[in-house]
Amino acid sequence: MGYKRQAVKVRPPGSDSDRPLFGLLRRARRPFLVWILPPALMLALCLAGLHFCRSYVEDSGRCCVGEPRLLLPEGLPPEWKKALEKEISPYAAFAKGDRTLDDSLLQKIADGYRRCPWVKDVAWIKRQFPGEIVAKIELRYPGAVVEVKAGRRTAYYLVGRDGVRLPRVYKRWPVPGLNVPCITGVQVGPPLPGELWREKSITDSIQIVGLMKTSEIIKNAVRIRNVDVTNFGGRVDRNESEFLLSDRNDCVFEWGRAPDTAKPGERPVEAKLAEMERVIVEGKLARGRRIPLRFARRPSLSRRRRTDGTSS
Repeated sequence: MGYKRQAVKVRPPGSDSDRPLFGLLRRARRPFLVWILPPALMLALCLAGLHFCRSYVEDSGRCCVGEPRLLLPEGLPPEWKKALEKEISPYAAFAKGDRTLDDSLLQKIADGYRRCPWVKDVAWIKRQFPGEIVAKIELRYPGAVVEVKAGRRTAYYLVGRDGVRLPRVYKRWPVPGLNVPCITGVQVGPPLPGELWREKSITDSIQIVGLMKTSEIIKNAVRIRNVDVTNFGGRVDRNESEFLLSDRNDCVFEWGRAPDTAKPGERPVEAKLAEMERVIVEGKLARGRRIPLRFARRPSLSRRRRTDGTSS
């Protein structure tokens, strides 16, 4: 009697509950290979192609920058606009011929413009393909000229509204086309263009003239021609006004101290402007008249009589 051989399948060691788990892990590999790996490879190929195209364009020299185009604020006189473009453009001329796709190019051009004393800030800067860059800047507008005497020579330095020196020096004043006051009596010499003048009286004078322009009555009737700061900080006489403002009719306004360093008992800025408006409305702006604005009324000294008839 013969025996029939029968193949017996040997199970791997472990419980029967492990078999579904291993089967699930095998099936989980398939979605990764089918859905994730091909898009990842395609993305890598696209990035490599973009990098190759960019390198090819940069090396071919077909996408180079021309001279950046400058946009100045509107409302400038034509002669000023042309002169400012001529003075500001060289600060970004280094970018001509550079690569348009350079990521740091826009920042370099903006920093170059900011080094110009005429530029207060760069509003925005953008590239326009294939090779044009446009920048809009904020100008530093003139606020005054400062008279500086050196021996027999006198020079007039133009400063901005923030007290920064601008690159303009005049031998004579006034100059046609510039309606800014002249500050006299400054003790500190001029700095380099683009630097702040170290004497605070300059920025205070510009601030006072700006406060006067906030009133329509004063703005229409008074045009300040000169600001004398010889007595700034009381360096000549502490009892006298530190700022003397003269208009075109030689009428002198005794302003007093700076707006942020008013003396106790001195009128606030609003009261000084109100007093100027009152003088203008009443028609008391006479040529050569001195108008005190510091106090509501000047203190008067009275002599006391002794019992023996003498004064003290």
